[in-house]
Amino acid sequence: MIKLTPEQRDHLENLWFIYGNHGKKFTMSNHKFIQHFLEHGRDRRFFFKPDKELIELVDAILNKVDH
Repeated sequence: MIKLTPEQRDHLENLWFIYGNHGKKFTMSNHKFIQHFLEHGRDRRFFFKPDKELIELVDAILNKVDH
């Protein structure tokens, strides 16, 4: 399980309105991928197979180190 910081959660929620929730880059795979992070703290990229662009954005959010 991945514990998200409040900042990470905010960034993922913003992505969800673009790649999920019938946003302009919506696919069901993208939607479910982000939803599982937000609701379950789970990385299911190999199950849902989201767009490469979304994976890169999510990885950047998760790997960001707050100073």
